[in-house]
Parts: sequence; structure tokens; C-alpha cells
Amino acid sequence: MRPTRIELTLPVPPSVNRIWRTGRGRNYLSPEAQRFKLAAKVAAAKAGYLKGDAVPFPSPMQVKVTLFWYREAKRGDLDNRAKATLDVLNGILWDDDGQVVEIHLYRREAPKAGRIVLSIEEAE
Repeated sequence: MRPTRIELTLPVPPSVNRIWRTGRGRNYLSPEAQRFKLAAKVAAAKAGYLKGDAVPFPSPMQVKVTLFWYREAKRGDLDNRAKATLDVLNGILWDDDGQVVEIHLYRREAPKAGRIVLSIEEAE
């Protein structure tokens, strides 16, 4: 049975400026981005959302996302963290972040506990 709403907490993602690297004529995920992707998979698995090859929100289903970024330091762009988070969830919670049709973004201060808190549900 497919969940109607997912709540998930992730570590703070790298800024989109730090996700891709180029070497020997190829683009590749930076080590920081690879760690974030692995952390997202682990968090989704622990929450019970990874079940085989099926994603909880398969295409062409449309979803809406509410994202809270609790940042440790007063720097960084909210939209960069949102982009990195949505991209990394491809193949984990949905097939492609193009399925996201509504986004609500919030930034909060949390000097000792940086994190991303997501709520994802099917769009109406």
C-alpha cells in the first residue's frame, strides 16, 4: 500500500554549487554529494519508505513538498538547499523531481541541529 503522506528528516545537503565536479572531461558527484545521497537513502529506508525498486510516489503522480531547512549558520540560500534535496530524492521517493508541482520552503535557525525536514504528499 502506498503512503499518502511522507515525513522525512535528512541531514543538511551541500549547496548546489558543491554537488557536481569535473575531472578528465567528465562530470561526477562530489564526495560531499555522494554522502548526502547515501544519507537520504538510509533515512528513507529507516523510515520504511524503501521497498524494493518501487518508489512511494511513482510517475506520473504529482506531489507537493513542504521543506524546512534548519540551518546551523546564518549563511546559505534556501533555494540551493531545496534543489539539492529534491534532486537527491529522485529514485528514492519519486521517479523524478519533475513530479513536484507545489513547493513550500521555510528557513529556520538551529545553531546546534542542522537538518532538512520534509513532508511530501500527493497533489490534488
